[in-house]
Amino acid sequence: MSAAQALPATETLTIEEVLAKEAASGEVGTQAQTYYYCAVLDGTTGCQSGYPVGSGLVVARLYQYSDFNVTRNGVEGFQIVIYNPRYSVGCTSGTGDNEGRFNLGAAHRNDINSVKTYHGCDVKLYNGTNFSGSSTPFIDQAANLNVYGFNNSADSVRIS
Repeated sequence: MSAAQALPATETLTIEEVLAKEAASGEVGTQAQTYYYCAVLDGTTGCQSGYPVGSGLVVARLYQYSDFNVTRNGVEGFQIVIYNPRYSVGCTSGTGDNEGRFNLGAAHRNDINSVKTYHGCDVKLYNGTNFSGSSTPFIDQAANLNVYGFNNSADSVRIS
């Protein structure tokens, strides 16, 4: 499987399994040295504390650079791994629900350029905090958010 392809909704992977699959493919993207983690829960706002990294399922990853890369011109970037510690199957098929949402912190605001989702989940990015301002449609995967006019523009994220 190419690292550029979204994982099928029937494949349930933990954080470690997603990262190992990416490392083994070696086709697209580079491995991050800097990971940030955000635990999201249905119907909540904000990254939730008290859940061990690696529990549940990965629902999305946000990358600082386009094409799912974390290094550009020798400069190390970051990726944010979003996971739901209570999931064993994945997101629902509709986009009308709240399967977690959060504001990007000051260090990551306006600094996201590509997105991957997993387990039937989608993300919607907003250029304002608290899910305000203009937004992207729900995205399954985007190697370059510029197609939505959203490179370096996201302030908040909604999972569905």
